[in-house]
Amino acid sequence: MTSDELRISFFIHHSSLIIHHFFLVMLDIQVIINTPLEEVFNFKCLAASDQNLEIRLRNDGGNILNILSYCDFIGDGETMRVNYLYPQGPQKIVPGDAIAFYCYMDENRFKTFRQIVIYDSDGRSYFKKI
Repeated sequence: MTSDELRISFFIHHSSLIIHHFFLVMLDIQVIINTPLEEVFNFKCLAASDQNLEIRLRNDGGNILNILSYCDFIGDGETMRVNYLYPQGPQKIVPGDAIAFYCYMDENRFKTFRQIVIYDSDGRSYFKKI
């Protein structure tokens, strides 16, 4: 095998690994301030009242994801860690399934953020513009 053939073979193999990884790990993220579920929480869940921010996550990939119950909000020159998402603890999402996390955040403070970062138990980060 010549060096050009070896380079092409490596490129094809490396590219297929990247594509394979891309399709196996995909997380759709939606962030909703003043979620209508806030009223349900206030009525039914005394321990989880005042939850006005909903973070919906859908696993569009091919692998099971274990999402951690904290996230970061990134704004202009500021990053805020939210480590009080409800429900607490890692949440498993099988391919094609969805979950939601909830927390409270001041609406004016929320408007200052531009991105959310979600983390999984394998050390991956998922960024979404908000």
